[in-house]
Amino acid sequence: MYSFKKSAIFDYKYIKFNLQKSILSKYFDEKYCNFTFMHMYLYKDNITIIQDDSENYLGFIWTSRFNLGINIEALYMEESVDLSTLQFCITSSVFKNKNVFFCTEDNLSIFNKLELLGFVETKNIIDMKIDDFGNFHIPEIKIPKEVTIKPFKFREDDAIRCTLQNDIFQDINRIPLTIQDIISEQKSIYYLSNGGFFILFEDTYIGYGQIINENYDYSIVNLGIIDEFKGKGYGKILTTYLMRHCQMNYDDINTLKLKVDKNNSVARKLYSSLGFEEFDSQIIWKLRN
Repeated sequence: MYSFKKSAIFDYKYIKFNLQKSILSKYFDEKYCNFTFMHMYLYKDNITIIQDDSENYLGFIWTSRFNLGINIEALYMEESVDLSTLQFCITSSVFKNKNVFFCTEDNLSIFNKLELLGFVETKNIIDMKIDDFGNFHIPEIKIPKEVTIKPFKFREDDAIRCTLQNDIFQDINRIPLTIQDIISEQKSIYYLSNGGFFILFEDTYIGYGQIINENYDYSIVNLGIIDEFKGKGYGKILTTYLMRHCQMNYDDINTLKLKVDKNNSVARKLYSSLGFEEFDSQIIWKLRN
């Protein structure tokens, strides 16, 4: 059997030596690959050491928290580790009753390991972007008179957004959005107070989309239309509105990005028609509890 303990300052050399051999999150910050003593001091509480019954080190798990659960940032295991046994140990102790996600490159070499550890693939995501977006010509889209775009108002519209997003993105592997999640999001560094918009058909809320800014990278996120109104052009209207809003309000924008499910051929075709190009991909895994 295996046991776990929080890392300490004196684990610095072990973490540093094995970090380059770890399975890294797709978005693991490259600056941490040059792991320093200061990084160890700052993140020691995020790193869990895997050890055997004799307290020999067998690996580590570096995690971060977000509103919906836990992200794995880096995972290292010695070759001697029995993955099936480790899977039992992590789901019955350190990650018991927790929602744990791991976003990795689309790389077959790590798939077997993650599956043996109890991870299941939930989504295959394509990254798309438009470079030099400040000078990009956005196609003109006529908005029907019965359609309106309304800015999201924090607090006032929280319940509406919560219900709408859960309707749009309902999935067995997705944790429902809560009002508390929206409140917490407003405090995050990527949040833009003028970045969220609803699309309405007459008086019915039929879709939502949002713009965020992560380290000067602008992205369209949480974009979707409810099922009853899909295939009628409303997604295109909302997307182009968000694109135009970016050009008019964010002078420092250079690249505009978004993500789309690899299997959503309709959305991929739409975004391509608006000028977005595919440039990367990743797999999102969820630990089976």
